[in-house]
Amino acid sequence: MDVREEPTAIPEAPGTRGGPAAVLRNRHLWYIVALLIALAVVHYLGAIVSLAGRETPGWYLFLRGHDLYPILFAIPQLYAAYVFRVPGLVAATVVVVLVLVPDAVLLAPSPDRFMRSAMFATFVAVVGFLVAYVQDRREQAQQSERRYRLLADNVTDVIWTLDMDLNTTYVSPSVVRARGYTVEEAMGQSLKKVLTPESFRLARRVLGEEAAARNREHEGLPGGRTLQLEQRRMDGSTCWTEMTVSFLCDSQGRRAGILGVSRDISERKRAEQQLRTAETAIRTCVSAIGTTDPQGRMSYANPVFLGLWGYDSADELLGSEFASLFKDEARARALIRALLEERGVETAELLGVRKNGVEFMVGLRASVITDADGRVIGATVSLADISGRSEAGAG
Repeated sequence: MDVREEPTAIPEAPGTRGGPAAVLRNRHLWYIVALLIALAVVHYLGAIVSLAGRETPGWYLFLRGHDLYPILFAIPQLYAAYVFRVPGLVAATVVVVLVLVPDAVLLAPSPDRFMRSAMFATFVAVVGFLVAYVQDRREQAQQSERRYRLLADNVTDVIWTLDMDLNTTYVSPSVVRARGYTVEEAMGQSLKKVLTPESFRLARRVLGEEAAARNREHEGLPGGRTLQLEQRRMDGSTCWTEMTVSFLCDSQGRRAGILGVSRDISERKRAEQQLRTAETAIRTCVSAIGTTDPQGRMSYANPVFLGLWGYDSADELLGSEFASLFKDEARARALIRALLEERGVETAELLGVRKNGVEFMVGLRASVITDADGRVIGATVSLADISGRSEAGAG
């Protein structure tokens, strides 16, 4: 299935896209004009021949078949309705009326003939409106399909649908980049093959829970959940995806399938894992480590840091000014400010004050923290109690 195949274009109605200039360039307009001119000439050919004195018995049937000629005028009217919708139908009908009225009123005055022409024109107008309506609905459907295909072809996420047996019934072309399968290869795959065993069990359990919950609320009400699942690639490797799934319902509200959107979050998962590893390393480090925000307020403190200052919980410390931990707050504040402004590394020995008021000598080393764009978002400080070393030096 080549979902990138463009649907067949259909003519556009005048006054919509392109305007009058586009209508004048439309070859169908000139086909309709030529038809109307030709039929008008044929309709009045008898009068023209009579005026020219060329009428002969052999022309009689051809020239007198006036009841057939109004029927022929339905061709350009319906053609205009098909191509240009209601505006085209109205324009063509006005032209036909202008052609037929002189004949019915002036050349061959007959109430019966006039009524037949009027009834036939009305009938053609009704049929033309139906043709224009069907074409409008068809065009709207094709435009919706084009927009959907454009979205599906260009979105980086994978859009897919499953039947209630969890087999793939549709997948967007982005599956090639995400999993290495072609659209044809991915079609018909079961969710069990797409996901790793553990992720498949999780997905099936969550879908079952969601279906049961929706049954209790309202039969057939679509559900929606977002899951982080591990799926298989064509080459045998796996990747993490964030899947948003919801039920598809038929016209009676019964669940008929599942709609899903998958986004590759492998890089995010790796970053989260690295962050957890770094956090674990800092938390279990034998050194006292803390971080501040750009304003010099405490944003993190590991257990050793808390123990060094005599705090039982990080909540007691976070949000407070880092400089307030030292006896010479002004010097500590200037050190952090210089660090953040110069983006370097600062070392110092300062007199700290524990929570219980006991003073001790602290060896400090601090460096800035920047984001991916190089903006300073804080500072990290590593501290050590060097009171014993100071006392030994004094002794």
